Amino acid sequence: MTKGIFVAIEGVRGTGRRTLADEIELKLAEKGIYTVVTEEPSDGEIGRRIRKILAGKSPMPTNSEFLKLSVKDRAEHIRRTICPFINLGHWVISAGYWLSTLAYGMLEDSAERYLQLHRDIIGEEMLYPHLTLLLDLEVDEALGRIQKAGRQFDWFAKAEKLQKIRTNYLELANRPDLGRIVVIDAGANKEAVLKSAIQSIRPLL
Repeated sequence: MTKGIFVAIEGVRGTGRRTLADEIELKLAEKGIYTVVTEEPSDGEIGRRIRKILAGKSPMPTNSEFLKLSVKDRAEHIRRTICPFINLGHWVISAGYWLSTLAYGMLEDSAERYLQLHRDIIGEEMLYPHLTLLLDLEVDEALGRIQKAGRQFDWFAKAEKLQKIRTNYLELANRPDLGRIVVIDAGANKEAVLKSAIQSIRPLL
């Protein structure tokens, strides 16, 4: 049986990662490709804990502690969801994945520290995307979308912090050792964003 394809969609909050994942799923379904759409934080035990933190229902740990939780959640996500479906030959699209941990981690340390954290926690079970779609958006627009959705992400919903994170994402996109990363203008209309995503995915079909 042919193994499936794993695509990650990354970008700061407000870029529409989950929306794009759902739209890609519909397009792939038209081609008869079964796709599983998932996201991080996952729906596992650790992921639910992270969601409570983001919703302000649990105390916010330090950035380092929070990102360590994220990697532990990723380990569970890989074992419970991503790998099983990939091994069945399905496509898996995750809204948010390891690039997010690196970009946020770079607020206070090097990306290498968080690459090592993945090796320490996940080790050989780490699954790397066949393709990462990085949705890039001006910070003011991202903040506007977050506020319009009524979301409370006070920990990182500040212009200065978001700008640094956006810069970190773009820096990571230029690293060939992190796999194939395609930057997409998330400020374009939905049709244009989806078209760019499908064009990037086409070589994997």
